[in-house]
Amino acid sequence: MTVEPILNDEKGRLEALEKYNLLDSMPADNYTSITEVIAAICVAPISLITLVDKERNFMKATQGIDVRETPRDDTLCLYTINNKADVTVIEDARVDKRFQNDPLIKDGEYGILRCRTIN
Repeated sequence: MTVEPILNDEKGRLEALEKYNLLDSMPADNYTSITEVIAAICVAPISLITLVDKERNFMKATQGIDVRETPRDDTLCLYTINNKADVTVIEDARVDKRFQNDPLIKDGEYGILRCRTIN
């Protein structure tokens, strides 16, 4: 994957993330319910609530995937963090050169076609 540069406000973003104490916590029913609703609305087999910390992408809740974390450099979410828009759409991550080394896409186990991420 092409690694995105770290943002100028990365320190503040990480401080805010730490403040909420959600990293390394078990998924709660309300978060899992959100992923179920999103998957249904988007007619998508996979839905995630992810938190990107300094070194990894932590999945707070998942639908259709059993992975709990990936390295920070192997995440679609870096593009959302760096995007000024509220929503980032990746139409087909399998053919997007930025994600050619992402193990969740490259190995084809999850076959992520479309990704919509929200800041």
